[in-house]
Amino acid sequence: MFDWLFKPSCPCDPLAKAWVEERLAWLDAEFNDSAFTGRRIVLPNAQWFPERYEPNEGWLKTTLDRVCDYMDVDAELVEYELFDESGKPQMVNSMGQSMGGTAGTFQFINGRFLIRVEQQQLGDPMSLVGTLAHEIALAKLLGDGIIDPEVYDHELVTDLTVVHMGLG
Repeated sequence: MFDWLFKPSCPCDPLAKAWVEERLAWLDAEFNDSAFTGRRIVLPNAQWFPERYEPNEGWLKTTLDRVCDYMDVDAELVEYELFDESGKPQMVNSMGQSMGGTAGTFQFINGRFLIRVEQQQLGDPMSLVGTLAHEIALAKLLGDGIIDPEVYDHELVTDLTVVHMGLG
């Protein structure tokens, strides 16, 4: 109705749009299904995460296993650890704004995946699921040798993989 007033436009500049389209096509070639071709879309609700939220390691483990399942990663190959950055000095940008810390890390060790999660993530379940999904996407990409960790955009591709797998 208001098409004449608000013309739809892409929120990305042309270079970013080209990158997203190129990498989505690459991900589509690497994986045989995606959220764009009929794969389920996982939402942050009780249908997909039915356990009552508890800020503890039991809930973390259950949620990690669930995210592994949604992203087609064998949960038996994934271990986790909590770490604490609360005593670490805060980095700031040139405007004096906090740049935040590390939410999670990923390591591939002897055929297994180690995901480390900053313990303050336990207080924010939405952010925690996002961190877990990102690290599990790294397990898919790096652990399976799909992308080289030296590729300049592998962290961005990791975030795009989360979307591709239906959790973005």
